Amino acid sequence: MFLVLLVLVVVVGCSVTPPETVAYDVVSVTDVSFAGIKRYVVRARVDNVLTTAQLESTGKSILKEVTQTNSVDALTIFFYLRDSDVESVFTAGEAVWVAYGEWARAYDVRSGDHSHNEWVTFPPIT
Repeated sequence: MFLVLLVLVVVVGCSVTPPETVAYDVVSVTDVSFAGIKRYVVRARVDNVLTTAQLESTGKSILKEVTQTNSVDALTIFFYLRDSDVESVFTAGEAVWVAYGEWARAYDVRSGDHSHNEWVTFPPIT
């Protein structure tokens, strides 16, 4: 009984990074806000092409990081392999967090209302 409680305390008491989140380095954060909607584009380097689960989980981690210093209504993250040009087409995937999952619909909601935001992910273009 004591062992079960100890395990629960340890597991519940720890902050755990989801296993789908991969190591990344943010290269740039660009403010592309328009008409009162706080929009940002992030470029990040990763080691491998990301799966759908990795794109969303790592995207959530980057969103958390960006919102520590910025108010964010819409976010696009371009992921690049380490040896790729970050000013070119993304090479490891793309994750978008925006109202209704569509960048053009960011204006359909008030700034600060994220109740309709969804994650949409895209594999790299080959």
